[in-house]
Amino acid sequence: MADAIDRGDYYEIDGLPVAKAGAEDLIQQRYKDRIRVGLSDALAPAHSGIPTPAPAVQPLAVAVDDSGGIATQGVQQLPDDVRIKVEREAAIAEGRTPPRITNGRGETIDTATGARIGGPQAQQLTQPGQAPSFGFAAPITAARGELTRNARDLQKSIDKAAGVQNKLLDAQEQIQRRATEVELNKLQAQQDIDALRLGVQADAAQRRQNIADLASSKREEYRTKIEEARQKYADVQISDPRSEWSLGDRVLAAISIGLGAIGAGVTGGPNYAMQIIDDTIQREMTLRREKQAKLRDEIGDTKDELADYEASIGDSQLATKVWEADQLLKVEQEALGRLSQVSTDAQKLNGENLILAIREKRADAIAAAEQRRAELGMNAAAQAASIAASEAGVRLNEAQIAGQRGPSIPSGLQLADPSRQVSEKDVEKGQAIASDIGPAIEAAATINAAITGGRTEEDARIATKMLPALMAKNLGMDDEYITENILNDPAWIDNADKVERMKSIMASVVDVANAKLKPYNLQLPQRQTLSAKDIAKGAKGLE
Repeated sequence: MADAIDRGDYYEIDGLPVAKAGAEDLIQQRYKDRIRVGLSDALAPAHSGIPTPAPAVQPLAVAVDDSGGIATQGVQQLPDDVRIKVEREAAIAEGRTPPRITNGRGETIDTATGARIGGPQAQQLTQPGQAPSFGFAAPITAARGELTRNARDLQKSIDKAAGVQNKLLDAQEQIQRRATEVELNKLQAQQDIDALRLGVQADAAQRRQNIADLASSKREEYRTKIEEARQKYADVQISDPRSEWSLGDRVLAAISIGLGAIGAGVTGGPNYAMQIIDDTIQREMTLRREKQAKLRDEIGDTKDELADYEASIGDSQLATKVWEADQLLKVEQEALGRLSQVSTDAQKLNGENLILAIREKRADAIAAAEQRRAELGMNAAAQAASIAASEAGVRLNEAQIAGQRGPSIPSGLQLADPSRQVSEKDVEKGQAIASDIGPAIEAAATINAAITGGRTEEDARIATKMLPALMAKNLGMDDEYITENILNDPAWIDNADKVERMKSIMASVVDVANAKLKPYNLQLPQRQTLSAKDIAKGAKGLE
């Protein structure tokens, strides 16, 4: 900008006439502009007589090195890296070599490389022979104006970049905070699930303990009642050599106890079942001898098996052991057949243990018979052949049972519609269902079969009350639902016919089981239901 020249009535500023009334404000504004951008020269005394306002800051000294660069000193200096970039870009824009500059510490910096190459090298403000300016510094060139604009643009870019970086940091912080909240929510949800699972497990454990406590408290009571019932049966007048409840019926009931899971829990398992079988056979022999004469008088020509053995062998003691061994063989064959029908591992283990106990007892009977034969001088070879034939029969029976266990239909199940085929997957699903249902059917049949005419009404009520819990445990049904919809069903309550009531409750158990198996074209064998005889006895016990 040129000096202000007093032309008398006006000032000439930058070659233009300016009225004196507004010249002073214009001169002050131009001065402030140079101070604001950091590019003002040292103010020279004005020769025009116009008072010059005092500068707001210390005047800046401007030095130009031999390359034409600009170096500023004073309180308004820009940072070194900004100045280096501005000087370099300005030089490139003007097509000249980037200059060297001097910073406020007197260091010389090469703007082309950014390297500091020496100490203070500031040059004089004016070259020799240069005329001093009057009032104002030399005019601002176009290059210096571009430099100023570049500096401003650079500062704006720096501010904008800083704002973007701050926003990015805020966004990252927000994302991290949300991720932390998600993890905390997941952890809380997992803790809630774990707490719920522990609560369910604790409830199930308590229910199992309650069942175990009930079984423990009732075990001796049931044993006593069973013994009383058997004793009462022994005292009843009978008109059949095998009694109203035959030897076979009692043996089958004992096998059911031995195989069933409820039998193992309440009665003590296979050993107690073997005790029932053994006591039943021994009691049958005693009873038959005591009642033999009376029975023959009552039924005339009806044959008694034990009497036939004694008549055939000729020795009562030997006949007793041979008859006992044959009865145990029949029991063993029946147990093997029943074992092929069970589905759970617990039932299979109980059945195998029971069969081992039966075989040991039969071996004892055979050994006693052998000893008696030796005492009587009978032919040992004939007895050995008889024993071998018996063992061969057992092996044949086992082979037949094994042959019936085809891979298509597992034991304990049968086709609901024989005309339709089932897939291996359907069989696997049906077998899994039968594993849960089987114990309930066996337990229900055992309990109801045990409700005979010789049992008391209290026994019948206890057995009936236990049935819902057994059904709920093994069929996956709610015991309240069973009580409401089966035991308390109006058709059940209002039916005065006790036989029909027994049929109704057992049909409900079987129907629930078969409904679960129906989608896989499978059903429970009909043998799992109660016979008419068992139903009649159970109904009599409910009266």
